[in-house]
Amino acid sequence: MILDPEPLSTMIALVRDHASGELVCASEDLEVHVYFQRGRIAWATDASRPLAFTRHLLEHTRIDTDTYRELLETCRREKRPLGETLVSWGVATLDEVRDALRLQIDMAVERIRSAGPAQTLFLRRPSQFEGYDTRLTFELDDILAGVTEKTASNEGNESVAHGDASRPERITEVRLIVAETARRTDIERIRASLDGLEWVERLDGTTLVESSPPSPGAVTAPRVPADVAARTLLDGAQLVALRLAGATLAGVHLPSGQSLWCQVAAETTVGAIVTSLASLLPTPAEATTFAPPPSGELWMSACADTSLGPTTREFLERCPEIHGVLVLDGSKTVLGIGRSSISAESFHTLVSVRGSALTLANAIESAGHEASAAELSPRRLMSAEADYVLFATELGHHGSGRLVWIALDRACSKGLGWGYLTSLGRQLSNLWRTEAA
Repeated sequence: MILDPEPLSTMIALVRDHASGELVCASEDLEVHVYFQRGRIAWATDASRPLAFTRHLLEHTRIDTDTYRELLETCRREKRPLGETLVSWGVATLDEVRDALRLQIDMAVERIRSAGPAQTLFLRRPSQFEGYDTRLTFELDDILAGVTEKTASNEGNESVAHGDASRPERITEVRLIVAETARRTDIERIRASLDGLEWVERLDGTTLVESSPPSPGAVTAPRVPADVAARTLLDGAQLVALRLAGATLAGVHLPSGQSLWCQVAAETTVGAIVTSLASLLPTPAEATTFAPPPSGELWMSACADTSLGPTTREFLERCPEIHGVLVLDGSKTVLGIGRSSISAESFHTLVSVRGSALTLANAIESAGHEASAAELSPRRLMSAEADYVLFATELGHHGSGRLVWIALDRACSKGLGWGYLTSLGRQLSNLWRTEAA
């Protein structure tokens, strides 16, 4: 690094050179990274402000915190650029992501402009940065013209957006733990790999085999409700995660024929829990790849609300990875729509069984919470089935009873499932709100 008397002049020179790479600017009280794509600014971070991109995005969209964390973790794990992924999966609009990026970049550039002399280093990385969507990049002149002191009220940055989401990161330690502690039991492996673990137990059918920590007193019954196990892992699901009022209840069907269940604090993402439990499953001999479904008419059933039909049909037509969608309002089926790859009857039956497990588990777990429904996270579910992965989320507040379900192709990323679910949920929520008004 060199002592740079005018870091802003260095930025201007990089713009003129149409440079691609990362500029690091540091001093005793400053650390800023600016990422360039052919002379345009793709992303910038200011180490003194950790969450501006995220805060702005969550405040100006209806992405719930749990879903955002799942998507963020997916982008890190799969080395996807967060901004582009949010747009391409329909979770946020292009303008919403641009606004959040612009706020983050404004703050970082203002820090450089007002910092005075600092150490700078430019790392040329044309292959890493030139592939970004130019719609999510900015001219330096526009940034300098728009920077104001008001940005200080929106402190922070997000450590992944463009470059940071695709940079190497500390992936979950589950695989390392399994490799290094091969002699550990399944319970010991899960305890070592999951933060926020409240309890874990191994069942044979509905009979408790092993528990950690042990059940209090002389209790020998499993903590997981027998009816929940019967309606999920004992009914054909390979892996299931139920996001409840204040925790996540999850289980996996083990190769031995037994099952392992755990309850994890709400702060731990469903994605981290699923990754940990999936490490106990045998690795497939061959990785499956997604094959677009054959063209054909979509089936539709129980369309009690015609305003939702066109929106859901259009969504399904542009998302070939989804086999079917089901929308419920309490016990009433509002809409069902799907492809020939999944029958209406089997889809409705499966959703009914898995939905009853979600309702039952949530009723038991939420009984101990004094918070109002509006303060609790919406219920969510993910279950890996024989032919697809089932996702569900509650629209609106916890306990609203309005649930949207999608069946995603098994070969696709689970992050894509959460993204599609969020996108469709936002659209349906908007329609319901409009009609209520």
